Amino acid sequence: MKLIKKMPLFVLIFVFVLAFSIADILTPDVAYSESENRYLQKFPAATQQSVVNGEFSLGYETYISDQFLFREGWITMKSASEAALLKTENNDIVYGRNGYLFPKFSKFDNRILQGNLAAIDKFAAAMKAPVAVMILPSKYHPLIDEVPVGFPFVNQSFYITEINGYLSTNADIVNAKDILAVNSQRYIYYRTDHHWTNYGAWLAYCQLATVAGFTPFEYESRQMLTVDGFYGTSFSKCHKIGTKADSISYYDFKIKSLTADDVEYDSLYSLEQFEKRDKYAAFIQGNNGLTIIESEYSDEKLGSILVIKDSFANSLIPLLTENYNVIYAIDPRFYNFQNGYSQFADMDFSQVLIAYGFETLVAQSSINYLGLDFD
Repeated sequence: MKLIKKMPLFVLIFVFVLAFSIADILTPDVAYSESENRYLQKFPAATQQSVVNGEFSLGYETYISDQFLFREGWITMKSASEAALLKTENNDIVYGRNGYLFPKFSKFDNRILQGNLAAIDKFAAAMKAPVAVMILPSKYHPLIDEVPVGFPFVNQSFYITEINGYLSTNADIVNAKDILAVNSQRYIYYRTDHHWTNYGAWLAYCQLATVAGFTPFEYESRQMLTVDGFYGTSFSKCHKIGTKADSISYYDFKIKSLTADDVEYDSLYSLEQFEKRDKYAAFIQGNNGLTIIESEYSDEKLGSILVIKDSFANSLIPLLTENYNVIYAIDPRFYNFQNGYSQFADMDFSQVLIAYGFETLVAQSSINYLGLDFD
């Protein structure tokens, strides 16, 4: 009798699980997550080698996680339940004070860092133009007072100082971390995103000016526009209940042209992107391998600058249009390294700038390709 009474519930659960599984299988895979600003895992190719070495199982595990039905809804539900339990993190995002969300970062592979530094040093030594290096700290370094007590993070100040010492032989060092720390009470990083704000980028721009030899403009001396409703990548990972949106500001600089991977634009910004979730991607038309910007020509500006960068510099580059007639910007994460970097070695740049976020520098090996042509 007890078994019979339990049967309807068992059948209901079985039907639910079966229906959910069928719906999950029949639902087309999603290629790109706008909320997380990344491409989702495709179904991995099953080869004898990938099965034996474990690549297939790892890829399949990521595929199941990325393509799970109603995935964003489950993330929100998980966030709500963990908030009810008074937890201070979700999905590797730490809940800080005053609405700040911090990506968790407690370790890195030193072998990647060493390889990247060696490549940067070779590249800097080979350049005809003077080279400046600016390593940009994650926001928890300048905003350490907003981080919950007891959460372990990499001591970026120590490592950036060590990196600067190593690279100083062939490059000038732009100290961005200290000026950001001094201004920690200002709005220098977005609360919901890992990038710095327009003001944070301007502070670093002023530091670059002392090395590159140009006069920076005053922060409030140029027309600035503001877009509200920005929820960045950190929020997209945790969906923290009650999070307030950021505002994203930018200068309305006019240019002659911007060419991003052979596609030409007449603006520094993708205005359509400001209407989407990932508003930071509006700067310099998003992440592209090679971007060439011709600003409004002036005899008072310097000639040209080559910027080797990650996405942190996307909001820095528009400021440089006030001081350089031409800007070449290369993002090694998207640039076809087979085209080579040696072609830039003898070009008549006024300045070369390597502007890279610390976490990208220590976690991704794409910048390692800088040194391939100079072995």
